[in-house]
Amino acid sequence: MQNAPLDQISDLIGRIYESATGAPRAVGLSELMRQAAAADAAWLVVEDQRTRLLDVADAAGDAAQPPWEIIAASFQQPELALDARAVLNGAGDRQAATLMVHRGAHRSAVLALARRAAFLPVELERLSVLGPHLRRALGIEEQMSVLRRRSDDAAEAFESVPLAMMVVDADQRPMSVNRAARDMLADGDGLYIEGGRVEARVAEIAQAFGASVRAATAGDAGRRVGGGLVVPRVGGPRPLTMFVAPMRAAEGPGCALIVAKDPERTATIPSDLLARLYGLTVAETRVAVALAQGKSPAEISADLRIKADTVRTNLKRVFAKTDTNRQAELVQLLLSTMPMLVPDGAAGTDPNRR
Repeated sequence: MQNAPLDQISDLIGRIYESATGAPRAVGLSELMRQAAAADAAWLVVEDQRTRLLDVADAAGDAAQPPWEIIAASFQQPELALDARAVLNGAGDRQAATLMVHRGAHRSAVLALARRAAFLPVELERLSVLGPHLRRALGIEEQMSVLRRRSDDAAEAFESVPLAMMVVDADQRPMSVNRAARDMLADGDGLYIEGGRVEARVAEIAQAFGASVRAATAGDAGRRVGGGLVVPRVGGPRPLTMFVAPMRAAEGPGCALIVAKDPERTATIPSDLLARLYGLTVAETRVAVALAQGKSPAEISADLRIKADTVRTNLKRVFAKTDTNRQAELVQLLLSTMPMLVPDGAAGTDPNRR
C-alpha cells in the first residue's frame, strides 16, 4: 500500500464493500486490510456493551495477541484518528497501527495492524483514506447481518407451519416449499411435481388450479385475485382443500401463495403449552387433548385406563378453567387457541406421555 496507484486504491475500496456485503469469494475485512498493509496480523475490535474481537486475520498462524494497550487508547480518540507505535508482543518488537474506524453512542470500532517493519507516513495516510469506507462497510455489514437473521427467522417460521405452503411463479414453478408441502408433493396423490411445475392429479382440477395461479399472478397488480379449490386425490383419501392467493401487490412478475390442508393429517396439540395456558394438571391435560382429538369420554376412559367418573371429574375442572360449559364448546376453544406454528416436539415435554 506504500506506493499504491489510484486504480489499486479504487480496487481495494471496491473489495471492502464486497466483503461487507458477503459477495462470493470476498475475504473478511481484517484479512483484506492485512493484505493491503502487508501486515502480519490484523484485528477488527468492537466496543459496544463490551470490548470484543469482531474479525481476526493472522498470516503467520501464531495467534499473535492484539496490541490491547494501543487499541484501548484508540477507543478514546476521535473518529478516524490514527495511532502508530512500536510494541513488544511476545515474539519480539512489532510495529502497530490503529485506526479509529467508527465512534458511535452505542458502538465503536477500531482496526489494528501489526508487522515487523515500521509503518511509513505515506502508508498511514493511505490507511486514513480507507477509514471512511471501512466505517460505511461496517454499517453495511451490520445491516446485512440483521437482514440475514430476519430472513432466517422467516424461513424457519415458514418451514414450521404444519399446513402445506408453497410460493409459485406464474408458470406454477415452486420458489419456496415448506416441510409439510414437500411431504404432500411426495405423496403425489393430489398435488405433485411434473416437469418442474406443481400440478393437480385430476385433469379438470389441474386446469382450474392453473387458472387460479394465473389470476393470482396477473401482470396488472390491481387485478390479481385469489381463490379456493377442493383437490380430489387418487386412492380414496379425502380431498385436499387449497387456497391460492397473490403474494405481491407491486407491478412486475407476480407469484402466488398456495396453502393446502390435508384432512387426513391432524395437527399436533402441544400438551405442555395447553397446560400452561389454562393452568391444567397433567390428568386434566390428558383428558382435554384426547377430547380435542375427537375421542368420546368412554374412549378416553378406555385409552387412559381410568374410571368414567374420573374422566367426568377432570372434564368439569377443565370446563371451569377454560370458562366453557359443553364438550363441543371446549373442543372449539382448544382447536382455535392452539398455535398452528408449533411443530412436533417444539413445545417441550408432553405430559400426555407416560
